[in-house]
Amino acid sequence: MNPASMNVSMKQLRAFVAVAEHQSFTRAAAALHSTQSALSLTVKELEEEIGFRLLDRTTRQVVLSESGREFHRLALKLLEEFRNVVQNASDIAMLKRGVVRVGATEATACSLIVPAIAAYREARPGIEVQLVITLASSMFHALRNGEVDYIIGPESLQDAEQGSAVRSEPLFRSPVRAWCAPGHALARKPRIEWEQMLRTDLIIPAMDFSTRMVPAIRQHLGAGVVERSLADAGITRRWVTNITAALSMARAGLGITFAAEYVRPLAEAFGLEGRPLLRPQLDRVVALHARTGRSLSPAAAGFADFFRDHLRRVSREAASGMILLPEEERKARPAAAFGHRPRRTRAGQVG
Repeated sequence: MNPASMNVSMKQLRAFVAVAEHQSFTRAAAALHSTQSALSLTVKELEEEIGFRLLDRTTRQVVLSESGREFHRLALKLLEEFRNVVQNASDIAMLKRGVVRVGATEATACSLIVPAIAAYREARPGIEVQLVITLASSMFHALRNGEVDYIIGPESLQDAEQGSAVRSEPLFRSPVRAWCAPGHALARKPRIEWEQMLRTDLIIPAMDFSTRMVPAIRQHLGAGVVERSLADAGITRRWVTNITAALSMARAGLGITFAAEYVRPLAEAFGLEGRPLLRPQLDRVVALHARTGRSLSPAAAGFADFFRDHLRRVSREAASGMILLPEEERKARPAAAFGHRPRRTRAGQVG
């Protein structure tokens, strides 16, 4: 018999092991809730499949043959491994075990996802949530390469090369705030306008500042005001790639920065004060980005559901700075649907 062509089933192995343990077809059939004739046929088919006799039958009992003893040991091992596979699959389906790889920009990771992971560990201790911090400019690279199950980050930073390969579910919007050290000149104001921001030393952490935010500001203030402010050689502008660097520079008195309201826990950890940033008021929309056509594992889908519930709980707090989007706005859609233009849900809003 060619081993490659052998077709042995779990049913046959279970039948053989039961007969070997009970040393009787009658008792084994009762244990398996089968008939003696059906069980005898199943064992006979197994013997024919492997090419040698497994059981020696007498009028009084059934015993293992010499070859049957070795096969019985192997069958027990195989059945045990199969039971483990089934149990592991059940644990995965029931969220008792599994691994989730969540990609996130630094701002969403520190302010939102880390607290959610801590809460999730209490609810699902068998699920390991791995947090992969990515730069905003490269977050879709991690998704495309399969390094993460999904990304939670700005909706506006869509990768044009992704097209319909990415589906995005907007989760919430948060107004952009000015963040500055208590001793900064603008800290005395209860609210700050963009025209004032542009006329002071500015720390710019947003990858979409020029492509999305400046056009919205220019539309509100007029092109001349914005261009004169941006061309002022006496004003220092520092571009950074992550929010931590921006907040650290602001604390050191190197300028004023801006970020969405939901980063307040991180900004306050740096000793910064937040002020409403108006005329125009811009919003940051945070979304969950996943690959189109790729199903999520039970663990990944479970954490995503938990995170949505976590956002609902947190958004009820006055200082959360989050406004959950209505169901119709949160419907997942291809990345290409967002384009690279400011969202038009209301005047001055930037995704």
